[in-house]
Amino acid sequence: REVKIAAGKIIVDEQERSRADLDAVYLPGNLAQVRLLKPFIDVNLSPFAPPLTVYANSDVHQRSNRFGDADLKGIVFTETPALLSNESAHDPATQWLTLRSDASLNEARLFAMGYDSISLLNHAIALTRFRGVDYSGLSGVLELPYGRVQRTLDWATFTRENVQPIE
Repeated sequence: REVKIAAGKIIVDEQERSRADLDAVYLPGNLAQVRLLKPFIDVNLSPFAPPLTVYANSDVHQRSNRFGDADLKGIVFTETPALLSNESAHDPATQWLTLRSDASLNEARLFAMGYDSISLLNHAIALTRFRGVDYSGLSGVLELPYGRVQRTLDWATFTRENVQPIE
């Protein structure tokens, strides 16, 4: 009932039974939507079935739950590496977030991409001439295949106490 209300005009087709034929679910929504759907998924699984992997995008990782979130425990998401690192305050993204206490993580992601664009200019010739060469920046691992920037993000999961990077 709550899912149908939250969906608004979108028609939700549902069957009341435990699903054992699914291995994973991707939730493309924002933090509020994922907070609504994750418990619904958890309670509708058979206790005898293997745990279902729930994937989401980086929109579920906000400043308010940057260090963990019990409600989202087990959700796997992609994230800018600079926002996952537990490095010291010398990291440019950490410094930027410290100086701008009202900034969101979306703004920090944009900062990391801008920071990397400057650094990428210094490495552009090597990245375009030598295949397989990449640059590890704040916003991810960057490559320039065919003259286009390709970025690979890191993966992480929520635990009760923290956000845990996945190797």
